Amino acid sequence: MRNRRDIFILVGLFVALILFVAFGPARQAPVESNRPTTHSSGEGGALALYEWLRALGYDARRLEYRPFELSDDDHALVMLSPSEPVSREDARAALAWVERGGTLILADDTSSFGAPNALLDELDVGLEVYSTTMTIERAAPLQPALNQPPVGAAQVEAVRYLAPRRTDYAPLLGTADALLVIGIRPGGG
Repeated sequence: MRNRRDIFILVGLFVALILFVAFGPARQAPVESNRPTTHSSGEGGALALYEWLRALGYDARRLEYRPFELSDDDHALVMLSPSEPVSREDARAALAWVERGGTLILADDTSSFGAPNALLDELDVGLEVYSTTMTIERAAPLQPALNQPPVGAAQVEAVRYLAPRRTDYAPLLGTADALLVIGIRPGGG
């Protein structure tokens, strides 16, 4: 009787193991990320931008798998929805680099519940929700700065907008009630 019970337990465990292997977490479809990455040419990917800059002769490099650090030989830093939170220390280092003449282009599309971006805090710029039910579908240039090539209107699909807590910025792209792109020129950058 005891042997029979042990056999049932072993068979039950074996069946459970087979079910786990067949339907376990490894069999789930991978979650697609909408974060821009220079490794993706799909929707939302930034591989085309990366390759285009390299084709124009720029030394485009990826800041990954190494500590964040910028040198005076670096001329521009493009950050597209950073997947890792920007620490206060890294934000201050990036802004010091901008003040020495570097150019920073930051596009942050993290969710309201995402990791805070200390870079926006250091720039004294906030992000606000446009509406709980509406998105900004198109935005127009607010300055003649976006004229080579000229931009008539841009499809943006934005749910949040920039809320600068400073006055020394230039509004570049947005709507009458929401700024989507601004220019700030601290130091020589």
